[in-house]
Amino acid sequence: MMDATQILDAELTALRGDQAFMTKQLQRQVICDMLGLGTYCDHEWRVYEWRVYKDGKKASWRSRDYVAKSRDELLSTVDMRRLLLALFWTLQSRRPKDLGTLVAIGDDAFWLEFLHLAQAAKWRPPLLWQRVLDSTSPHIPAQVRVAAWMYYLTMAPKSYKGSRFPQAAFERLDHVQFDATQKTRWDNLVGFGLEALYKKQFNKVMLAMDMTATELKDWLTCALDRQRPELVAYLLENHGEADLGMSYRDILLYVVANIHGEVALQLIRRLEELSPGICVSYRDRRGHNLLWYAACCWQLRSPFAHPYTECGQPRDPSMLGRANKSWDAYAKEHGVFAASNADNSKLLAMLIRYGVSPLEANEVGVTFRDLDDFARLIGQRGAFTRLRQNTPGFDDAVYWGLDPQKEQ
Repeated sequence: MMDATQILDAELTALRGDQAFMTKQLQRQVICDMLGLGTYCDHEWRVYEWRVYKDGKKASWRSRDYVAKSRDELLSTVDMRRLLLALFWTLQSRRPKDLGTLVAIGDDAFWLEFLHLAQAAKWRPPLLWQRVLDSTSPHIPAQVRVAAWMYYLTMAPKSYKGSRFPQAAFERLDHVQFDATQKTRWDNLVGFGLEALYKKQFNKVMLAMDMTATELKDWLTCALDRQRPELVAYLLENHGEADLGMSYRDILLYVVANIHGEVALQLIRRLEELSPGICVSYRDRRGHNLLWYAACCWQLRSPFAHPYTECGQPRDPSMLGRANKSWDAYAKEHGVFAASNADNSKLLAMLIRYGVSPLEANEVGVTFRDLDDFARLIGQRGAFTRLRQNTPGFDDAVYWGLDPQKEQ
């Protein structure tokens, strides 16, 4: 009986014989770039030579000389396994800079199943990734399911028609963002109070709070947005949730998603003291714990609560309120405080110490570790989980302080 490797090789050989399919794929520039096939032009593939300096280093521009290859020559020599890998990445919403290897994604049993699914879907990405998510096959690795899930989250959030998961499973997370009304109220803080907040002169901020007809929520949200933990900690210590107009849960979600480094640790530690177990107990309606809210791939990257108008047009940043313009003016006059460029390693480690597990699956069956493994695979860890590429993964229980027996 033939094993998966032999069957895969036989089917790839048969696919090589499909000249119409092969010609169509090999003419695509993205495939040519991945496989080093040069450029398709005038019914031939031109592999250009790169100029070389006298010291042996390759120049950043190519020469005019090239080696031409015909279709028949290319079809007989192309590596079908590498072509299958290239097709896998071109069907995804995100792909690595380097092509990598098939083994890094899955074994031959998976690639055989992937080939069958892709052919049945006629190589159409929405239908292919939908069938990957609907499949219960044990041969499909978790990181491939993450790849399929990420496709619907980023490329086609409304096109999923599968049967295993509801459409709502591909919604954005429940991030806490300050709406346009709240941001407009920050304009009432303009004056010496806002300048004192910028300069971290909190005794003057307290005076401004007493002298102006503003709510505590306005100062709290502005201090969170401007990353002034001292004022946030003061308000948390001296006022309850009802007075603040914002729950500890919402403050926690905002801090985890938007604040980094020691500032975030300080605020999370204070919230945990005020409400013990608030970190480990949180789950949203889709089963995500707090670690997911630290992931960059779902966070709103806009100064507006809603980055688009009702007509679907991007909002003009120049239309921000007076508070934003005043803050920019202070920064221009006095200089910008060094922004935190810290990664999420300390933040995630703190959440894990509080009992939040990276191995806990959400409603779709994907864990935070699966998301991080996929990010490491494509070399985009910073864009996904805000971790450096060389930071140990969550399989390193000692580094992250995980209990191996508890997490099994």
